[in-house]
Amino acid sequence: MLNCADAQYLPAAARLKNFSGSVNLVLDTQGWSGLLIAAGSVDATDNYVLPIRLQRISPSGGKSLSYWTVANGYDTMVFLWNPTDAAQDLIFKVMFAGGHYNLPVHLGPKATQKVNLAQVVHSDVPDAEGHVIPAGVQAGSAKIVGSKAEDQSIEVAMTSGIFNASTGTCYQQCITCDGVTVYSVSADPFGVAVNGQTH
Repeated sequence: MLNCADAQYLPAAARLKNFSGSVNLVLDTQGWSGLLIAAGSVDATDNYVLPIRLQRISPSGGKSLSYWTVANGYDTMVFLWNPTDAAQDLIFKVMFAGGHYNLPVHLGPKATQKVNLAQVVHSDVPDAEGHVIPAGVQAGSAKIVGSKAEDQSIEVAMTSGIFNASTGTCYQQCITCDGVTVYSVSADPFGVAVNGQTH
């Protein structure tokens, strides 16, 4: 078992003793028997900050965040990680009632980036299409997609947390993969006569 107390020694073991930032721990296993993983983030004082939803990383047509909010003292933080050895150019698409806003994201090999939704919402900087997020927008959804097309295959990890610093509350968000990621055929053998049908 690797717990927080053990994890604090990992940066030193990797010769990163004075490192300040985020660290991605990659585990590889042969099979799933007996593997149970949970994760969260802590600050420099070892206080728990945000839960981290573990996920399998594989190529997909994008990843969607079902809900974000910056209302009533809350903020939404999104963390992106490029697990590949090649740089990826992406678009973080912030969607809200009546429109959207495209934030370009360049992730170098193995790079991470944080997106603070409150900063994006209040930036008043037009995107490449000339869109700005109107004053008063406090919630919506978002997705990360390739810079060339929304159905472009990308390989990126995305996790998110909504928090309120004044009340000390936080919770994680669901991330879903866009596009087909799994397929199966259950009929075996399978056959249909000419002009026939099967159920």
